[in-house]
Amino acid sequence: MNGNEAYRSWFCVLNNPQETYTGEAQNIAEQVLSEWVENQPTRTGAVAYCISADGLIHLHMVLEDSNKARFSAIKKAYPRAHIEPTKGNKEQAEDYINKNGKFTEKGEKVIYIAKYGQIRGVQGQRKDLNIIEDYINEGKTPTWVMKQQLAFRKYEKLINDAYYQKRNDETPFLRDVKCVWHVGSSGTGKSYYANIIVKEKGEDFIYFVTDYDTGAFDKYNGQELLFLDEFRGQIKYSKLLAMLQGYKTQIYARYSNKLALWNEVHITSVLPPERVYTRMVEENKDLDTYEQLRRRLYSIIYHWKNDKGEYKSYEILAKEYKGLDDLKNRALGNEFETITDQMIIPFNEV
Repeated sequence: MNGNEAYRSWFCVLNNPQETYTGEAQNIAEQVLSEWVENQPTRTGAVAYCISADGLIHLHMVLEDSNKARFSAIKKAYPRAHIEPTKGNKEQAEDYINKNGKFTEKGEKVIYIAKYGQIRGVQGQRKDLNIIEDYINEGKTPTWVMKQQLAFRKYEKLINDAYYQKRNDETPFLRDVKCVWHVGSSGTGKSYYANIIVKEKGEDFIYFVTDYDTGAFDKYNGQELLFLDEFRGQIKYSKLLAMLQGYKTQIYARYSNKLALWNEVHITSVLPPERVYTRMVEENKDLDTYEQLRRRLYSIIYHWKNDKGEYKSYEILAKEYKGLDDLKNRALGNEFETITDQMIIPFNEV
């Protein structure tokens, strides 16, 4: 076979793997598969450790790469293996690994099967869309999907719509939304908290808002966490309450309204919630009360820098919050939490 031939799916057979790898059946199968998928996010595969009726130990492998893998790359990784392009579909590839149907061999025993990701086999004419659909169903984000193949970018709208619909389907109409208010002077680490979240959960997890004009939610696509940065009451009070409520309510966007699908909201401000409330509500305070906002908040975090330039934070449950002065007194009179990540990455808040 031409070493430059490239396919997304390969069938391989490796006889006597115990001559190259050590350990029991499970260890060998997992090690062989790990060599294929480790640090390769576009790859999936399955390796079956089998013993024939004659006692021959061998591996049946399906090795796949959404970016296509060359024959030469497979041969280099497994030089003793017999290798050929997969000719069957997803079900046939699964039957090959599990020795079902036409792949059943009399007397052969499947001892262990190692799997990573989904086996897809050879797709039909809509193979790209089928692969994309599988990725979305697995919970992959649009950014992740489009990084797998350059060709996927032509389906950007379809990918975003499919992901948004999946998030909509899995989000209850009424759910608990955790709302956290971050308060502190400029340059004390409030906005940087978003970077901590990104490091932990990924950029696709968070929708970061700094501009509160009419297009603030135009690009919202079902992110699980909403981050309202430098908030000083730039939107209507009723809209803010609706965003924190936990209902799957519609949020205005210029081209098509969005549904609030987030499970967590973080608000940063140089002002405490009670002062933002007074800026937002000038009339009918007996109807639009501050208590409506406070009741929706889970906790309030005070941020500051100490004399050594260390970034500190102190969190209190909203039901215990009595005002900013009380929060400061509690913070400065307690053990401090040092946010060490912020000490090594500089930033500025406006």
